[in-house]
Amino acid sequence: VTGAISSKVLPKQKKGYRPRSAAYITLDKVNEIVSSEPPRHALCIKTLFSLGLRASEAIGKYGEYQSRPGIRPIDIDAELHPEWGCNHTLRVWRKRGKFKILPLSDRLFEEIQAYIKDWKIKKEERVFPYHRTTVYGWLAKYGRCVDTRYRIGIHTLRRSFGKHYRARGGKLEDLQKIYSHENMQQTMQYIGEDESTAMSNFAKMEAGK
Repeated sequence: VTGAISSKVLPKQKKGYRPRSAAYITLDKVNEIVSSEPPRHALCIKTLFSLGLRASEAIGKYGEYQSRPGIRPIDIDAELHPEWGCNHTLRVWRKRGKFKILPLSDRLFEEIQAYIKDWKIKKEERVFPYHRTTVYGWLAKYGRCVDTRYRIGIHTLRRSFGKHYRARGGKLEDLQKIYSHENMQQTMQYIGEDESTAMSNFAKMEAGK
């Protein structure tokens, strides 16, 4: 991964200026963010966006997630589902010992496996051993370099994943399962859809709204 973003090139902002939080961002802007260095940061951000994960699902959370913290090497290829048209899957742990299985693209699988090998991560260790505020800090830093008008957060990536998933023809029922939402209404509200305007606000992503 190339194209390092240094703190020295961060755009200057007026004192007291607080950019708006972006609900959605485009794929191009996500690619700009993950093209930054170091690669460890980029891969974590890419994984969050590519799978629509919560921070606690990807990097773990102290306390209730202590026993199964975040993504671990042994969670990759946990179950095989050839009918999904993919070769790899990822087991994502949730609250109270529950989990969900998500398809993992060959490219992302290879990048994560190379990362695990390079950093000698053991099978029970977290793949991304970071704190939530650390990841938010990366997104704030790199996001400012991409667009000074908006703050980028983990939920921005998660919502934007849903938008792109729907644009590719993904079903709301499947998106609800990926998000682990209890009902369809929650999913539609999360990505700004309703029954009458299913994709009407997709173009707003370019404006960061």
